[in-house]
Amino acid sequence: MASLRSRIKSLAESGAEPALSLPEISPRSRLIDAVKETRKRQSLKDKAEEQRSAVVSAYLFSMDAHPDLGAVQEEAMVALCHLIAKGNGIRTLVKTGGVDSIVLAMRLHVKSANIQQKGSTALSQVAVVDGPCRAAIVAADGVSALVEAMNHHGSTAGVLERCCTALAAIAGGDSVCKAACVNAGVVPAAVSAMTEFLRRGTMQVGGATLLSHLAAGEEELRIGVVSSGGLIAVCDGMREHGGLLQMQQIGCQCLHNMSRGSLHCIQGICEADGLKRCVCACRWYPTQPFITHLVAGVFANLGQIEAARGGGGSGGGSGSAGGSAGPSAIMREVLDVHAIPALIHAIDRHKTKAPVAERGLAAFGNLLLSGGGLAAAQAVRHRGLDLVSDCMRSHSKNMHILLQACNCYINAAAVSLEVKEVIATNPQVRTQHSISQSAKHRSTSTCRTTSPFPTHTCR
Repeated sequence: MASLRSRIKSLAESGAEPALSLPEISPRSRLIDAVKETRKRQSLKDKAEEQRSAVVSAYLFSMDAHPDLGAVQEEAMVALCHLIAKGNGIRTLVKTGGVDSIVLAMRLHVKSANIQQKGSTALSQVAVVDGPCRAAIVAADGVSALVEAMNHHGSTAGVLERCCTALAAIAGGDSVCKAACVNAGVVPAAVSAMTEFLRRGTMQVGGATLLSHLAAGEEELRIGVVSSGGLIAVCDGMREHGGLLQMQQIGCQCLHNMSRGSLHCIQGICEADGLKRCVCACRWYPTQPFITHLVAGVFANLGQIEAARGGGGSGGGSGSAGGSAGPSAIMREVLDVHAIPALIHAIDRHKTKAPVAERGLAAFGNLLLSGGGLAAAQAVRHRGLDLVSDCMRSHSKNMHILLQACNCYINAAAVSLEVKEVIATNPQVRTQHSISQSAKHRSTSTCRTTSPFPTHTCR
């Protein structure tokens, strides 16, 4: 130690720099070590996948070798549900023909509730992955197997719930998957399950999700949902589970998808008490912008269809320019459930969010156009025009919102002298009205086709 100290002292006095005794690690060596570690981990992962694939193949072989033994089928399905939940197990199952084996087991043992429950769980895990996995289920006639399971076990909640979950995942696919669901009789089976277990929240959520995905398809699918009582089942579930946020969200989504259809679908919503369900959802969950956005879309689509068929009228308003026939039956339903005040209060809470503001103003303007003087009177009574000006102030650079606000002012002024007086006597509203008029003249498109959202009323 003394010699080392004396050496350091002599080096410091001479001013020489001591040589480094520790070896330096170059960046290249660090990169090489990182690559080796990555390859090692990938090799271990590949080995695990190979082992998992071998085990999946072994279970599928046992299912194919003993199709008549229910105990073998049940144990194999339990193991498969655990295996395919990790890594690429689901794609391995699809590639090796596992979907066909599961569907065959469900058909051969249709009376076994345990096998149906395990099989529907496995198919549900497969269906949520991607389009090719859903296509494999459809090709194996898995949709019919699920519907058959629901028909044979109509009093077993576990089977019905898991089948609804699997069918909802399949119906969320392309038009081929939706058509397969309808052709297999999915809608009546789902409605029956929702009716049988009305107080079971998870059952209602699964059934409503299934019907919502079908309603997002073509017009024929929406008409099928209406004719089979799907809307009534969804609205009953929303009424029964007002404290379940997920049910209200899925229910509003289903009603919104249905409102994008024809007049027949709108009438179906009214007959199922769907408008009141929308208003109640807004009032129960005022802090949820997603619900407000969906409900506003429902009334925007309804108002547009009513305006296209000439549903507007004076309805008792003073000085109306819309005629004397009064509002239609659908618009009377809108006024009876106080949809306009509910929309005003809900949109006012989320007016700083551009999608909610634009959708809300579209609904407001369309209802004013098709509701006549009574709608305008409700709008004035609940300070709806103040909300329009507030939205314009919050989104002064958003041309779409300015055009929708212009639409609100024009439709309101066209049906009621009372609204004209408000615009004339309120300087703030008059100024915003002139700004929106200028914005509308500068735009080359109309305010019914300017929304960037695909589910808007201007579709």
